[in-house]
Amino acid sequence: MEATGVRRRRQASQAMRHSYAFSNLCGNVYRQGNVVFTRDGGTLFSPVGNRVSAFDLTSSRLHTYPFEARASIARLALSPDGGLLLTVDEGGYALLVHVPKRTVRATPAIERTFTPFNLHRTHSGHMDDITAVSWSADSAYFVTGSKDLFTVHRRTGYVPPTLGGHRSALVGAWFDRSRQLLYTVTRDGAMLVWARYEQEAAAVAAVARGKRKLAADELLATAGATDELAGAESALTMERRASRALAAGAPSGADVAVGSELVAIGFSSGAFTLCEMPGFVQVHSLSISDEHVTTSAINGSGEWLAFGCAAHGQLIVWEWASETYVLKQQGHFASEVNALAFSAAGAVIAAGGNDARVKLWDASSGFCVVTFTEHAAPVTGLAFVPHGRAFVCSSLDGTARAFDLVRYRNFQTFATPTPAQLTCVAVDTSGEVVVVTVGNLDTLSRAAGDA
Repeated sequence: MEATGVRRRRQASQAMRHSYAFSNLCGNVYRQGNVVFTRDGGTLFSPVGNRVSAFDLTSSRLHTYPFEARASIARLALSPDGGLLLTVDEGGYALLVHVPKRTVRATPAIERTFTPFNLHRTHSGHMDDITAVSWSADSAYFVTGSKDLFTVHRRTGYVPPTLGGHRSALVGAWFDRSRQLLYTVTRDGAMLVWARYEQEAAAVAAVARGKRKLAADELLATAGATDELAGAESALTMERRASRALAAGAPSGADVAVGSELVAIGFSSGAFTLCEMPGFVQVHSLSISDEHVTTSAINGSGEWLAFGCAAHGQLIVWEWASETYVLKQQGHFASEVNALAFSAAGAVIAAGGNDARVKLWDASSGFCVVTFTEHAAPVTGLAFVPHGRAFVCSSLDGTARAFDLVRYRNFQTFATPTPAQLTCVAVDTSGEVVVVTVGNLDTLSRAAGDA
């Protein structure tokens, strides 16, 4: 019996030793879609392929949720209390995620499940793809935009007004906090402000019955005599109050986020503009990339602006008042990662890719701490020096470079006597000999150095 117990404990220990679970995702910070802040502005959610990463901006830590969507995530939405996260992938499948527990609560499916989503209502009216959707602060209205715009109210008998006059497809449409104004931005660089006014309930009901040609005086005359209009409420309708051409160029499909009275707009030039509404007062502008800004968001206090650039895989959080970066991260987005290495203590991960860059990632926080750009061709190999204060990498540019992890500099460069592409690198246990392999030849080039 005792031998059996020992054997079972040994088997359990071996099973635990070889039982792996997802821990974190490093190397990419943003792929596509929108980014969202929590209400307190301390955490930023970003889609990374078919996963979601959460950046804790106050403690500078990153964690990636363990669940996976069926395809790359295209849209995120966070509940007002920050407890539920809704993700929608490119295939149209949604996941409802419990944020504190980091688990999937429900997912809609064709087959029957115990916790399915139930279709509440379907609205139609657009003739083209919907490019923008947003709720009002009180959740009474939501607005959707395509090449034109309409709003929907969750009230029986309400006829949503169509807000025309846009010359191009909408990039975004948002209510202000008081729900008195509505802002719309189009791809041709125009921004419009729509003001609310109350329309007579009789006119709304007449439109609902299809009597669009009745004169206004006839509607008012029949309002008191029509039973079906008795007790009806007035309806929200919007009219255009002002418009402005945005000087920075054409908005690039980025979200337009409203926090307090501020609107942040990203452009195809890689710049963004921060405006105070409804007066179109430009508060701040900055060029943050050489590619178009894909998404933008403002935290609840209006102090931090978040931007994502899909072309470079960049994620930036900018504090506009002090003009400082809160977060600036970029992964090996447009290229493959060819080499990986852990430091001796396991605290640092080095990654080299086809973009000729070497990035160092903090294993505990998940953040990229430094990027080396000295190589001129893809990085092919990485090796840490045993004492952990330096590492060596090889490249197809024919050099092997040694980098100092204290001062973050390239302090020594090795090269072969004749030009050749280097494919692998290794450092001996003494840290004094570096070995690199040359191309497809089975020859070794040795170079001594105090790494």
